[in-house]
Amino acid sequence: GTGRLCARLMVDRRWAGQRVGSDLLAWAEGKIRESDRGIARLDCVRANHRLRAYYEAHGYSLVGYKDFPILGWNESALYEKALV
Repeated sequence: GTGRLCARLMVDRRWAGQRVGSDLLAWAEGKIRESDRGIARLDCVRANHRLRAYYEAHGYSLVGYKDFPILGWNESALYEKALV
């Protein structure tokens, strides 16, 4: 597809509230744009409502749910953001 997954982006909680996460997302989105991809994709544990709200506040939309049993991940929430 035309998207690219932003994988393993995490910020230590000690940096919370200092825009490090927002800056990291912006950096990843810039890299995706540079690769001529039009969609950024993220996933997280479905039950992590705080992180899901964070993604949504940054313009990501929920596109579905999926299990990844080979990785031992159940009920992941899948998000996408069109990069224009």
